[in-house]
Amino acid sequence: MKIEKILRRAKEIHRERGGVFGYDLNDWLQAWDELPGARAEANGAEPRGARRVRPAKSQDAVHVESE
Repeated sequence: MKIEKILRRAKEIHRERGGVFGYDLNDWLQAWDELPGARAEANGAEPRGARRVRPAKSQDAVHVESE
């Protein structure tokens, strides 16, 4: 299942980052972008751009940028 692959990759990214907490959404979005991109590359298509997440001015809001 796709969600399980994304979760597994997000956990890998978390460990690669040194286990630093507070980047759950970043890890999840990176995993989300990597997995479909890897599948598209295998089919000869261009991968999607990576997403970056940066805090918005409000603590409750998050801004997502696509490249």
